[in-house]
Amino acid sequence: MSQKFRKILYLTFVLLFFIITPIVVGYAAGYKLSFSPTRPLQFQKTGMLILDTSPTGAKIYINDKIQQSITNKYLSATGLFSNTNVITTPTKLRNLLPGEYDVRMEKDGYWSWGKKLTVKSGESTFAEDVFLFKNDAPLKIYDKPTKIFSSPNNNYLAFPSGNKLGILKIKNDEIKYFNTEKEIKSLAWSGDSLKILTDEEIFFLENLEKIKINIPSSTPKNLKWSPDDNSLLFFQKDNTILSYNILTEESKNIISQNNILDYYITENSYYLVTNEPTGVKLFIYSSSKELLASIGLNKSNRFSFVDNPSDLIGIHDLENSRLYLINQNNFQPKDVIEGVKNISWIDKKSLIYSTDYEIWIDDLENGEKSLVTRISQPIKDVFWHTSNNYIIYASEKGLYAIELDKREKRTFSELLRTDSLENSFLNKKGDTLYFAAKFNNDDGLYKLLLH
Repeated sequence: MSQKFRKILYLTFVLLFFIITPIVVGYAAGYKLSFSPTRPLQFQKTGMLILDTSPTGAKIYINDKIQQSITNKYLSATGLFSNTNVITTPTKLRNLLPGEYDVRMEKDGYWSWGKKLTVKSGESTFAEDVFLFKNDAPLKIYDKPTKIFSSPNNNYLAFPSGNKLGILKIKNDEIKYFNTEKEIKSLAWSGDSLKILTDEEIFFLENLEKIKINIPSSTPKNLKWSPDDNSLLFFQKDNTILSYNILTEESKNIISQNNILDYYITENSYYLVTNEPTGVKLFIYSSSKELLASIGLNKSNRFSFVDNPSDLIGIHDLENSRLYLINQNNFQPKDVIEGVKNISWIDKKSLIYSTDYEIWIDDLENGEKSLVTRISQPIKDVFWHTSNNYIIYASEKGLYAIELDKREKRTFSELLRTDSLENSFLNKKGDTLYFAAKFNNDDGLYKLLLH
């Protein structure tokens, strides 16, 4: 090797050193060379994507290109190594130039997730609350048309069918049956989720026994469990609300008022919706029958009191699709929500509700309502998902999930299409949907795994 050649080689390495070193140092510091037709070659401060899914292990595509480690990318290009060790969630994708990226995450057996995300200079962009829903067929549990009723603790489902009452234990999908005297028209769970009240009978889950209710009335109406005492029932006879103890079979008058449409009784208060000559009113009495408040309601003949975890009493006007929320502390109206068809509480301070074609979130603490989405089919059920980033809803023709992340657009997933759907229930883990529907021309009770 001549001295001249060695000198040229030396100068070449020195030149490469001064060219490459700033690039490497800049890359390590979070800078990257960028070039576009509209601007010259320059260093730009990069950003980062932080991605995670439940379940983990989803492949990541950026602008339709699967993401791999730098080493794997170039070694697999030589053909000596297979292109299998791709980057999966959870991960951090560093050194991305500022701009918009089409991000997609996929896992076998699950619906994919995709969204356009913006990466900013020197900042991290997060997509960590991504819940991937299973892409699977539902499992049939029961082969007759049913309507399902969930227990207060969400551990059981009751489904009447003809002269039978089925009880599904959600933990293991075990089903037990009761024979009934008559076809069941109404059903209510006790507060401890161990007893079921129907039109004329009470069923005990612990020992699979049943008793006939010996209420001293030929036509008891509006039978309800006491929210505070699991051995106590209330019922309406003419213009009087009475109690009935299922253990002692004793009955007592509670309170009387003309034209009672519905009622709700707590340990300290009586709530009566009545049809007065001056209009429909809500009367609130103390346990000593002192009138605490009188609130005017819109004219209607169908009201239902709504169970909820807050300090509010909910009254659903079924005829006018209106929800009244009454503060139990001062007996004043907290809110009146129009168009309400279905209600699901998120926590003590907020709820989601649906109108015929819209889903809303109501932040009761701040008095703010926000529209989540509008759809073209009437909504039959709506549920808050345990991930706190999704809402599950049902129409007559299917089950769907919608993401609450509003960046670019909300991700919408059709979980299942049905011929017709009666009603549905999401378990408290958020990983299984139960629904009564006709699926592939087959009526029954089904379950769909989400996770």
